[in-house]
Amino acid sequence: MTNLKTFLWMFFKKQCQKTHSQKFRVGVGAIIVNQNGLVFAGMRKDRANVWQLPQGGVIIGESPKIAVYREIEEETGIKPESLKLIAQNDTLLAYELPPALRSKIVRGQVHYWFIFRFTATDDKITLGDQKEFINWKWMTMDEIVGQIVPFKRCVYQQLLDFYRKNVKYVEEIVLLM
Repeated sequence: MTNLKTFLWMFFKKQCQKTHSQKFRVGVGAIIVNQNGLVFAGMRKDRANVWQLPQGGVIIGESPKIAVYREIEEETGIKPESLKLIAQNDTLLAYELPPALRSKIVRGQVHYWFIFRFTATDDKITLGDQKEFINWKWMTMDEIVGQIVPFKRCVYQQLLDFYRKNVKYVEEIVLLM
């Protein structure tokens, strides 16, 4: 029986290697909220006037929580000690890339999303390695949803709901649930 299992495993492994099915890349994303309830938005380096939330891939063997802290620091320069984790979305959110942006093996992305409270001053935002963003600003979550590229809009609408469930305003004081 062991030989049969080994044979079947080898057979299916070869079949999988022959088939170049398109996959969804696993990643993480962050909603970083300041003391006024505004959200960090970065302007993409590769697309003029396109603003988005920090996001990026999970390295094999890396937990989503470790990955999100790494991605935030790489893209924004914000150190983990300047962040307080508020919430993690229970649902993975996915989007398909437009055909022109797909590679031979990546059809889209699926992300774990987190909300963080930014506890430092704005001078701690340095845009990290500047490979992703060339500028940044604080925006309302509604503004970010309105400006995101169309293929990510559905995910950002869901993120808006996630944000609203976890960030409440009371007389101009931001309460992070």
